[in-house]
Parts: sequence; structure tokens; C-alpha cells
Amino acid sequence: MHEDLTRRLSEIEEKTERLELSHDMFSGNTPNQLRQLFEAMRALTVPPDPPPKRPIGFAPPEEKKTPKARSKT
Repeated sequence: MHEDLTRRLSEIEEKTERLELSHDMFSGNTPNQLRQLFEAMRALTVPPDPPPKRPIGFAPPEEKKTPKARSKT
């Protein structure tokens, strides 16, 4: 899924760069804005780092939380 999106994003980026070079239709700041847009979109296609895994097994006594004492009623 991300591979296809990344490929399409690269294609669109290349097309806009070619348009920028062949035509003088972009204002002065537009190429920079487009570059920032493509960088932000590319960052969204990168999967996030997985959360750290908890170790499997028993916790040593010093790491265990002491349960609250129950009141007798």
C-alpha cells in the first residue's frame, strides 16, 4: 500500500518539477511550498516505529507492585 503511494507521490513530484522548469507559471515561493508539501506527504508514508515490547516472564519481587490491603467490613 505505502509502496504504491510513494511511487505516485514521486511521479507527481517529478511532473511538477518538469512544469516548473518548462514554464514560468510558478510564483517565487511556490516551488519551495511544493517541496515542503511533498516532504510532509512522504513523511506520512513511512510507517511509525512499533511500540517497545514488554518482556515475557515473571517479574522479580522488587519490580512487583504491592497490592492494596483490603479493609474488613
